[in-house]
Amino acid sequence: VSTQSTWGFRTEDEAVNAANASRFGLGAAVMSGDAQRCDRVARALESGTVWQNCSNAAFTAMPFGGMKQSGFGRELGRWVLEEYISIKGVVGTEAGCFHWFH
Repeated sequence: VSTQSTWGFRTEDEAVNAANASRFGLGAAVMSGDAQRCDRVARALESGTVWQNCSNAAFTAMPFGGMKQSGFGRELGRWVLEEYISIKGVVGTEAGCFHWFH
């Protein structure tokens, strides 16, 4: 299932708020001749991928995944490894307890 919407807006805030009001967040595209505007809007959007002045470009080293109801976690790139590992801290001594911790 693919959903595509195109709207016109008066301000960046209006555009970002409307886009972020969606319960989905798999991909978004920002089109502008102003590179700084593209960067600002891309950082503000709650989307797993944001394309700037293009769409659907994908690279194997780039993380892929959604936000909100578009999923969780990431595929591709080094980020996928985080889905398969778990970090654990283990503290102790042979005596079983630190004497200063009573």
